[in-house]
Amino acid sequence: MLFRCRFAWLRDARVNLVDKTRRSHCGALHRITCSAPRSETTLFQMLHACENGDLYQVELDSVVDIADVVQEDCLESLTSTDCTIDFWLTPALRAIHRSVNRTATELLLATTRFDARTVPLLRGSVVLASHDVDGNLAGLTETQIRWLVNSEPTRREEWTLGRRFSNDERAQHRTTKSDSAHRNSLRRLWRSMPRP
Repeated sequence: MLFRCRFAWLRDARVNLVDKTRRSHCGALHRITCSAPRSETTLFQMLHACENGDLYQVELDSVVDIADVVQEDCLESLTSTDCTIDFWLTPALRAIHRSVNRTATELLLATTRFDARTVPLLRGSVVLASHDVDGNLAGLTETQIRWLVNSEPTRREEWTLGRRFSNDERAQHRTTKSDSAHRNSLRRLWRSMPRP
């Protein structure tokens, strides 16, 4: 299946049109390359898991670029069980990123010893990268990318995660509703106060 897409880059870089291949259950894999003028730096292949369920293969060269893709200046990192894949994400307590990133959560489940009941629900955009023996940023290998794109949860894990995603969505809706009700009550109180 052929699909054309554009990806908005924050540093005024241009992005090539790409082919889209289906990724089972979690969305799609898009190949993105940055064609902005850069110095002689090495670009690393990484995966960008968007909140909408799509996976983008991006080429970045630094943690600053990861921060631009994630759209956050403060980043946290999780590492897979075998210490080969790093998940770069926003802090979990940021109110802006309320919706769960299902794709990134499923990939974290596949790469760690968490089970479907205990895997942390990742929020916002997530970039998957790697590191070298010195701890410096490195790209994913083609084998790692292929394995990540083709990994999928079992039926039982899918069912458990589906329930957790639904419960979280309902809790977020209740929180939003109660916040709205609280703001409205404050507005009514403010309007009812006598004016000088």
